[in-house]
Amino acid sequence: MASLEGVISLGPWGGLGGDQWSYRAIGGITEIVLHVEGNIKSISFKDAGGLVSGTFGGNDLNDGGEEKKIEIQWPSEYLKSISGTYGSYEGLLIAPWLGSMGDVVPTLMHLVFL
Repeated sequence: MASLEGVISLGPWGGLGGDQWSYRAIGGITEIVLHVEGNIKSISFKDAGGLVSGTFGGNDLNDGGEEKKIEIQWPSEYLKSISGTYGSYEGLLIAPWLGSMGDVVPTLMHLVFL
């Protein structure tokens, strides 16, 4: 059986039109980039090897939202999990916000670091 350690998998998401999305980090995750505006527009990750994942969500170039970056001091800190909630926003089923990281992004989703 293949190891799932280091794999980030999201989806399917986005209602009936959502697609599966995954990313395997080299080393640890060093940065999470969110685009937000009333809700989460997109999320992407950067790993210790400098590789930036593809972006999950945010396909509307005219509605990208504000960029928020969460720096992770890997290897002394590492991302253990991301969990959250979803709800209705302007008639669409969406993830309202991401994790509680001080005043970086007020959220209902939790980023867990060790």
